Amino acid sequence: MTGPIVLRARDLSRRFAVVCALLSWLFDASFARADCPTPTEASPALAQMAAAERLQFLQAGLERADRRATIWSWSWKIGYLGLAGGAVGLAQLTDDHNQRIDLYFGAGKSVAGMLNQFLTPLDTGAPVVAVAGDPCLALAAVETAALRAADDEARIYDWRWHAVLVGFNLALGLVEGFAYDNIWTLATIGIATGIAIGEVEIWTQPTDAVDLRRHYLAADLGQPPAAAAAARPRITLLPWGTGLALTATF
Repeated sequence: MTGPIVLRARDLSRRFAVVCALLSWLFDASFARADCPTPTEASPALAQMAAAERLQFLQAGLERADRRATIWSWSWKIGYLGLAGGAVGLAQLTDDHNQRIDLYFGAGKSVAGMLNQFLTPLDTGAPVVAVAGDPCLALAAVETAALRAADDEARIYDWRWHAVLVGFNLALGLVEGFAYDNIWTLATIGIATGIAIGEVEIWTQPTDAVDLRRHYLAADLGQPPAAAAAARPRITLLPWGTGLALTATF
């Protein structure tokens, strides 16, 4: 009796595989045929493109944006931690009272910079898309994530971020200068250094999601932003230990 049972099980297995393949084909076909809406600011040509092509383009772009944002964020977290530790260590080695105070202020600003990276992370993650269901809903979810990521990365062009940076360093410098005698020179250097490091942090932030949005809304899906960005030489300044490192990719 085992022979017919085995054959029946194999037959059911083949039928199940055929059904799964058919469902997968139908799902892929629905993505290809789906007439999904586009963002209001998008080019009319985008509506003529297959949903599957649009989804693949956005997912690949978001994966790259998230990976580069994570590297940038952790580089600065580690760099600020190194700057804070270095400043505290140097404060223990100097006999100059004002120099020690200034180093402690510098360490405090570095800790604040590290905390800022934890408190204001870039939102560049791609949503998990269901393998079944309405293809337009899946595409809409990824579109929303891509546009949100682009808005988040575009904060480097917002003057308020730069104003907060300048105001924070200026306020701490004034507190240091007025609270301690004969320390204005060190406080002024600390203000300038803090602003310079903060501006480097802001302007080295990746903007891959911004590029992704521009290409997508223009219906320019021929070359992914990842490939276009990889083809361009890029010079980046990143924190390294208690200093800065200049890196280049070609």
